[in-house]
Amino acid sequence: MREKKIRGMKRKTNTMIKRIEEYTNTFPSTFYHDEYWYMPLPVSQAFINSQKNT
Repeated sequence: MREKKIRGMKRKTNTMIKRIEEYTNTFPSTFYHDEYWYMPLPVSQAFINSQKNT
């Protein structure tokens, strides 16, 4: 079965990169309980799982 195409793939990719860069400009210097730093991605799961067809 074919996967549904995602409209605006280039725009959504560029927006995602821009938002990630904005969120990581100030990287936290202190971590909670000496654990990892968590940042949710600013795009939907469907966009992350989609395949780019060229």
